Amino acid sequence: MGLGLMEGHTSTSNNRINDRGKPHRRKPVLSEADLSSALNCPACGKVFAGTKRRYHLERHLITHTGERPFPCPHCPYRANVRENLARHVRHRHPDTVVTPEETGTLDA
Repeated sequence: MGLGLMEGHTSTSNNRINDRGKPHRRKPVLSEADLSSALNCPACGKVFAGTKRRYHLERHLITHTGERPFPCPHCPYRANVRENLARHVRHRHPDTVVTPEETGTLDA
């Protein structure tokens, strides 16, 4: 076979499926420059690099506080990030008209 695989086995390194049945995304390899300017979460150590690292770290920190500052205008649900509220409204209240101001996004 030439790939070092046992007969009947296939390589799944490039086509892994996650537990939701979607293709597994590989994490990008970070350059030395990205790593030198990276920010770490003080609670869990997760690394944030790239041009939006501060935004992503601040958004991530809410996962540790349990804060849910974005209320649904149609039910008691509250989200920890605007994007989750917009998704909730699209899926749970599909027949309602929601303004971007209500979800804080432009994709509602």
